[in-house]
Amino acid sequence: MSSIKEIREDLQMTQQEMADRLSVSRLTYLNYESGRTKMDADKIKVLLELSGSKFEEVEWTK
Repeated sequence: MSSIKEIREDLQMTQQEMADRLSVSRLTYLNYESGRTKMDADKIKVLLELSGSKFEEVEWTK
């Protein structure tokens, strides 16, 4: 399983770059990574498309 942070790092993206791809603020993205906020379905879809991961391969909570 990979965390959201590990996926971002594997893609060699900064938090800001990932936030931009997901159309959210950097702070919102940081909250996704830390587990304070859950991603909604459209953001999950974008992340999965970027990474080539399947939903069940991602660790969504800390």
